[in-house]
Amino acid sequence: MGSAESRRSAVSLAILMLAMSMSPLLIQAEDVPWIGPSTFLLEEAIIDGFEIESNGTVTDAWILLDSDGSDVHSAPGWEAGNIGRNFSNGVGQNTSTTLFSGELSLDNAANHGRIHDFEELEYRFNQWVPGGTTSVWEIINPSSLSGNLVTINTSFNQTQTARENGGGHAPRQATEGSLLALTQADNSLDAGVHSWIESPIHPVPNYVSNLTFTLDHWLHIWTDSDSSGSGAGAWIEASFDGGNTWNWVEPEGGYGNTISTAAPIPSGANGSGFPAWASMNATGWQRSQIVFDDHPMLANASSLSVRLVIWTPITQLAERPGWFVDRVGFENDGHPPGAWFHGNLNGEYAANAESQLVLETNLSGISGPMVFQYA
Repeated sequence: MGSAESRRSAVSLAILMLAMSMSPLLIQAEDVPWIGPSTFLLEEAIIDGFEIESNGTVTDAWILLDSDGSDVHSAPGWEAGNIGRNFSNGVGQNTSTTLFSGELSLDNAANHGRIHDFEELEYRFNQWVPGGTTSVWEIINPSSLSGNLVTINTSFNQTQTARENGGGHAPRQATEGSLLALTQADNSLDAGVHSWIESPIHPVPNYVSNLTFTLDHWLHIWTDSDSSGSGAGAWIEASFDGGNTWNWVEPEGGYGNTISTAAPIPSGANGSGFPAWASMNATGWQRSQIVFDDHPMLANASSLSVRLVIWTPITQLAERPGWFVDRVGFENDGHPPGAWFHGNLNGEYAANAESQLVLETNLSGISGPMVFQYA
């Protein structure tokens, strides 16, 4: 047992039992009795209280202490949240109050792993990195959102099932899998937000053909118009230099709305009130894409990454839940498929046929082994 320091107080040990498994091969646990003294003075003391085998495993332990009535000092009792009457004073030896929050336990051995019950898990982004205004982007299972399920007509005249949430309508489920990225779960999106999530940095393919970024997204943010809004907005930016600089890029078909003139103007946009996604009603799930083949900055780029940006004005006239994103990714078709064929696709090939496939290659700079692969 660890040392403890207090006023002198004689105590009697009523019970101390340790439940342990004596061997990993045994299922039945054994009780290990207390072998220390039945009474001692509660001063600075180190007591050998029990013995277990070196390969034993402690599964449970408890101790009951009682005063013998000879106290020279008494206290009202122990209180977990009261400094001076809890574990906030004194020094622990081989004990911890952090392994199990607020509870005193044996400390974790440095050469042993720790078992966790995994009852309090927090989802984190995998490779994508949030930035800008903090505490905005999260990952959740949308089934955990609060609110009633309703059927809505989206801004694209589609009928979808949604959840009343955050002053508007949120998706009931993800488009793929069970998780999605969103802004401020179970809350309306704050005013004065300028936040984003950045994708991993990808190398530009040697052969670019239909190099495309795609995403599924559901948007419901405050705006005063479905075509020329002056409220909040969401858009996509791309970086061609490893995330050092960012440029506004436009999806296929355009954004369909505009943002407040108070919004910060990203590089590449056409000035204040630039095009951005915004909708007075929930959009429902939409699939959007950006094709980079003809972007002027791609020719000299060695890498490509994107970030999803959302901005809200300081003053909003209505509460709205925000932006929900799922199934994001990059695609590139690469070289078109092809093959060299010797034969006749419409019947038997001609007798005595003879042909060759010649591939001219400069081998003057090659000094090591060379491998020719074909399929």
